[in-house]
Amino acid sequence: MSTTEPVPVSAAEQTRLALERQRAVLLGIRIAAVVAILYALAAFVSPWYRLTVSVTHSLPAHLWVVSVGHLPQRGDYVAFRIPANRFYPNDHGGFLKIARGVAGDQVTRRGREFFVNGASIGVAKTVSLNGLRLEPGPVGVIPPGEWFVWTPDVDSFDSRPAARGPGRRRRPAGAVTCVRSETSAP
Repeated sequence: MSTTEPVPVSAAEQTRLALERQRAVLLGIRIAAVVAILYALAAFVSPWYRLTVSVTHSLPAHLWVVSVGHLPQRGDYVAFRIPANRFYPNDHGGFLKIARGVAGDQVTRRGREFFVNGASIGVAKTVSLNGLRLEPGPVGVIPPGEWFVWTPDVDSFDSRPAARGPGRRRRPAGAVTCVRSETSAP
């Protein structure tokens, strides 16, 4: 078995290589900063984009860009508002969820377990975090302009409980893109 000896590199060459690596890293940081600034500016000043923040732990990120008017497809993140209700009596400012069901999809339920097109997506809780009783949400074919929204969090205020169910019948503000994720980008 032969061993390969490392080729000696002069101090000048090591310095040159280190400077090249440093320049490449700095260039990458500059490009990322410019892209982030342009993205944020577009989200603040554009009628087509809006920057929003999620303060819950039900999704993998906290900073999002809403593509206003872009209708989400199955699996997309979606932003929307809901009317005042017993859980959120005032304007909440909006919600971010995942579009698990779209127009034409079949929502069914066995007991408290929900299915979209036959695939289980989770169980509706019986009691909310503040102790209020929850009834299971609506089932049937999702009509045009409506979505079944969901997150994997068991405490998610999504389309599973009836309190949130009519909200599935809300037109979304738009599809959503993750800007920064705590774990991995969606």
